Formats: sequence, structure tokens, C-alpha cells
Amino acid sequence: MGDKYPSLRLLSFLCAVGICLGSVPAEQAVLDNLRRKLNWNVGNVNLSDACTWPGVVCGFFDVIWYLSIPNLGLEGEFELNGSLTGLSRLDITNNRLTGNLSQIFRRAPGLQIVRVGSNRFSETLTTLPSNIQELDISSNEFAFDVSSIVFPSSLQFLYTDGNPGLFGTFNESLANCGIVEIYCSNVGLGELGFNLLSKGNLQIAHVPNTGSHLSPLYPFFFFFVLVSTANHEQKNKHRLQPQTTNKEM
Repeated sequence: MGDKYPSLRLLSFLCAVGICLGSVPAEQAVLDNLRRKLNWNVGNVNLSDACTWPGVVCGFFDVIWYLSIPNLGLEGEFELNGSLTGLSRLDITNNRLTGNLSQIFRRAPGLQIVRVGSNRFSETLTTLPSNIQELDISSNEFAFDVSSIVFPSSLQFLYTDGNPGLFGTFNESLANCGIVEIYCSNVGLGELGFNLLSKGNLQIAHVPNTGSHLSPLYPFFFFFVLVSTANHEQKNKHRLQPQTTNKEM
């Protein structure tokens, strides 16, 4: 027997996977609100179609996948006033932005790459997106005990350096991650270093080499791991790279 309602079934399927057509205008409105709030100059493009804006990459049905707007001198509160369920990459590095990362994570739960380094964020982080692969919160104003962060096992790249107010030692959840690169010069790994090393993925670790955060086992850890004093430009050699085209599909 033929399907009497193929269009209805297709729409039901799209909604089931979170791609309801009605959500597209709402996502566009979220970015338009950011544009207005931050005085974000997108240039001579169609303001009603965020998928044409520089730094924005869209996928199926113009769902927003990537937002990359670093080094634009943006100032103010970076706040998502609606959901961006398809957003997987966010790069707002090197602006003068404040905001609440936890709120951003709730509105964009699919984030895999989060780069907010060199801004003015300050809060206590606890929960991260479940599929996050890279987290860069370096050079902000965070001041909390890092043992509060629960790391999902998907995490590979972690940068917390440049936040003098951070303290403590990462908890055991970090040991379950396949960390490739970690910069945490102001907080401790405790004995997690050996657990990370045993995963076989760790390539660069910039960790404390003096002070009370050190475990007696650290000298052996350093013997096997390259301790880098590289700056943020050198980090880019290893970190995950975003796409640059506006429309993927």
C-alpha cells in the first residue's frame, strides 16, 4: 500500500532528528540578535540570511553549524537568546567578550569545539557539552577550583592557562579522556599525568613544574612527555581546524 502522506512523514522525521524547518528562522534570529548586541559588522551581505555572513557555516536546511568570529574587537555580553542545536564549532577568540559559558552550553548542546580564549569570561564551570573535543578558556578571568569540572571522555584538547584565579587539581574524569594536548600552567594534574600518558595520545603537556601542585611522580612524567612553553600560535599546529566555507550542503 502506498504512503498517503509522504511529506508529513518526512517532516516528522526531520523534527525527530532536531531539524524542524521552523527552527531555522529562530536560529537566524539568534545570530541576528548577537550581531545587533555586539555591533558585529558582517559587511555588505544579506542581513536576513546569516548563512551568508563571514564566519558562519551552515549545513542542511541552513541549520547553523559553525560560528567563527575571532579577532574582531567585539565587546559586550556574548549570550544566546535561543537554541542553536546544530552548532558544533564556536570560536570567539581574542575579543573583549563576557558571558556565561554554562548558558551557551545549554543553548548549544552539540558543541564539539569551543574557543573563547583571550576574552573576559568569569564563572565556575562544572558541566561541559557531552561530545566536546576541544575547550580553550585560556587568558580570561576565570577564578574557581578546577576540580569542579566534569570532563566528558570525548575531550582531546584542553587549554586553561592564563587564568591566574584558577586553582586546585583536575578530578579523575580527565583521566578518561584521550588528551592529545593540554596547557594548564596554573593548575595541577596531580597523578593524572601518568593516566593520560598511558592512553598513548598525549603529545604536548604544558603543566606546572614548580609549586605545591606537583606530585612526587612528576619528574618521571616529564621524562616521557614533551613539556612545551609554546604560545597560542604554536598551539594551532595541533588543534582541530574549522571549515571556512559558508554552506556545506
